[in-house]
Amino acid sequence: MTSTISLNTNPEEVYHKLVDIAGHNSFGLTMSYFESLYLNKDFWALRQPYGLSLKTFNSYIEFARYEVPWGLGWDIGLIKAHCKRKQNIWQEYEEQINPLKNVGRDWDNNNVDMSTLNIAGGNSRQYQIQRLKRDAPDIATKVINRELSAKQGMEMAGLKDRTVVVKCKAEDFVTKAINNLEVNQIEKLIHDLSSYLNHIKQ
Repeated sequence: MTSTISLNTNPEEVYHKLVDIAGHNSFGLTMSYFESLYLNKDFWALRQPYGLSLKTFNSYIEFARYEVPWGLGWDIGLIKAHCKRKQNIWQEYEEQINPLKNVGRDWDNNNVDMSTLNIAGGNSRQYQIQRLKRDAPDIATKVINRELSAKQGMEMAGLKDRTVVVKCKAEDFVTKAINNLEVNQIEKLIHDLSSYLNHIKQ
């Protein structure tokens, strides 16, 4: 008999349980822990344990494969077995490593469900709409209705960094930058310029 894992369980405690048993003992229980930790993206997407170097993970599978203490250090075959019950966890990983891969594939017999076929790359409008439908449905609706471009929608949802292309003379750069950047970006620009000036004066 397996225990029910509360969504409020401390993710740090869950992480250490998964590391200690390496996914091999009490299979049903570890699947519950594995799925519970997946829901705590704030815990696994950015990892800097014990003040070590910062690691960024784009998918839960990438985190699970990575060495301890950043990741779980699990074998890929074991991870895939734990994803059997929650297929979306594995599908997100496949989308990350190969955006062109079909995400409507039947888990057991490799038949493709054409209704969920993803045929577009990471920068195409269709792919971006699919990401927004999953992660930011309200913004996806605005993109579909042409109230926003797909690029704007991805930026608003935090799924894509905002980029600005500015054409100007060198002396007009600062004015153009200020008019196109957010406050935090301007502050970073000032900091970087100050650091550069201090460096060349030395």
